Amino acid sequence: DWEVPQEWIVFCPRIVQAVSLIIQNFTQPGDQVLIHTPAYQPVAKSVELNNRVLVESPLREVN
Repeated sequence: DWEVPQEWIVFCPRIVQAVSLIIQNFTQPGDQVLIHTPAYQPVAKSVELNNRVLVESPLREVN
């Protein structure tokens, strides 16, 4: 068993808020953030709104 310290827990009622917090805490302004596209557009936009560089990795269909 393991315990998560209470100070590690952050309430995020929406996924975009959670992604923004992750970006802010694990990257620095100007860093590149890779996302698979197509993606939920507000998540992609949160990268740029946090002064990071959006790098897209397009998904491709393979039969």
